This record gives sequence, structure tokens and C-alpha cells, in this order.
Amino acid sequence: MAAGVLTKRLVMFADNILRVLREIRICGCTFAITSKRKIEAKYIGKTNGKLEVKKLDLEQMKKEIEALVIVKGFYNKPEDIPKKLLFAFIELGEASDAWKKGLPEEKIAEELIDVIFYIVDASRLACPSMNMDQIFKKKLEKNLNRPFQYGEGHRNKQLEENNK
Repeated sequence: MAAGVLTKRLVMFADNILRVLREIRICGCTFAITSKRKIEAKYIGKTNGKLEVKKLDLEQMKKEIEALVIVKGFYNKPEDIPKKLLFAFIELGEASDAWKKGLPEEKIAEELIDVIFYIVDASRLACPSMNMDQIFKKKLEKNLNRPFQYGEGHRNKQLEENNK
């Protein structure tokens, strides 16, 4: 939903909210109630028109991406999860294509970041009560405790076949 549409919807509630609050923060956006009929939306992550660069963990990324999704009017319902995963797959294909074509690393990285955006956003909708930082650490530990080249046994079989 675009910021203008979101702002219009929030204006409906301005009369009731004005009595209680002067500022509301929703998903990384601050909505300041400046008068009875005016709500201003500001994206918290921006300073002087430029995105503020800060170190983000997965949970912070979920919040930043949610703010982007809301401000830009992107898909934002649990039933949209398959679309987000499909878009991540498409972006992965674009990253692969950029790499095959020998495009600059920045272009490849940009496509990979798009993949991360869609995956993190899908996680936000699919498992909202899960802390993805904790899950990441748990999964990393699990994978570190697995045998060497786990899940890639096909490599050994291929080597054996090639040596025959």
C-alpha cells in the first residue's frame, strides 16, 4: 500500500488518536499527527533523503523490509508467501544470469540482496513469532556439527565413477 493510501486510511482514525497520542511508530515509519486532519509519514531509516546505513540482524531486517513493503504497497498477507518465494527464485535466476554474463559484482550482489529481501519478508509472514537470529544460530550450529560435505555425497559417487 502506498504511503499516500496508508496516510488516508490513518486520517480516518486521527480524531480518536489525536486525543491520546502525538506520534505513532508502525513498522519503521513514524506517523506524526500534526493537526486534526493531517498525518505526516516519515521513514525512520532515512536521513537527509538518503538511507541510513546501519548494521542489521535478521530481526531488524524483517522490520526494515516490512516498512518498505507497507510504504511501497507490496504484497503483505500470509497468502502472499508463495508469491514472495517465487519472486526470490526469480531474483536468484537473475543473480545466476548476471554471474554467467560476467556482470560487475555490484550487479550480482544487488540481485542476491533481492533474494534475501524476499526470503526475509516471507519469513516475516510465514513465522512471525520466530526470532530468525536465534533460528539462524541454531541452524548454523547444527550444520557445523554435521560430517564433512554432508548432503553432498553425490560428489564422492561422481569421483568414484570418474576414477573407474
